[in-house]
Amino acid sequence: MWSHRLLIGCGAVFLIALMLVCAFSLGVVAGERGVSRVISTRAARGTPASAQLPVAGTPEVLGIVQRYGDNTLVLNTPQGARTIAVNAQTIVRYENDAATFADLRPGVTVAVWGEPGEDRRVLVARVIVILTAVKP
Repeated sequence: MWSHRLLIGCGAVFLIALMLVCAFSLGVVAGERGVSRVISTRAARGTPASAQLPVAGTPEVLGIVQRYGDNTLVLNTPQGARTIAVNAQTIVRYENDAATFADLRPGVTVAVWGEPGEDRRVLVARVIVILTAVKP
């Protein structure tokens, strides 16, 4: 009886340890394949220091361009439509290459870094990175 309890206890400890290792490994893989990691790694590896993205960390918004015009960009995000303000200081890039505002066509996936505007409802973009795999 006592040996059965010991075996069950050891088995339970082993299963818990195995689940923790699996959860940690999944977190590492997800972190390694995250958008901000891909962008920062490619920027550091493939571009000169003067052309690297002036951002770090997770973008404020990820979405698909619905429309662009009148200094605003409307993105379709999982949370719904999101309006992004752009100005002369906004930088638009592909992951490693220069881009222009003309490249922000409907259907293009982008990551946006910026700060909340004065009304706190619109994000003012500092950097927009076009994540679409193939440049037109």
